[in-house]
Amino acid sequence: MGIVIEVSAKEVKMEIKIGGSIKSNCNVRFTGGKHSNLELVTKEDIEDITSISRLIMIDYLAIPFCNSGADPMTVRELLGPEGQHIKILSKIDTLEGV
Repeated sequence: MGIVIEVSAKEVKMEIKIGGSIKSNCNVRFTGGKHSNLELVTKEDIEDITSISRLIMIDYLAIPFCNSGADPMTVRELLGPEGQHIKILSKIDTLEGV
């Protein structure tokens, strides 16, 4: 977990409060109680979920940063027929989500 210190067009400087490893190709979301312009899920997320679901039966999928009731329905559509058995849990992190 970190606190944003400075934002520029090319980088974000943060003070790390709780450490951990940062890996390449990871998603970072900045909410601060406000709507994020980032995709709810990426194409890679859906590919990962469906490929894992072929190996093991996924019962539930938690979606963080839901901003409306349409978000879980969007994920449901993106999962397609292979993911219709998955129950979706919405994690509300913004005022818009409430």
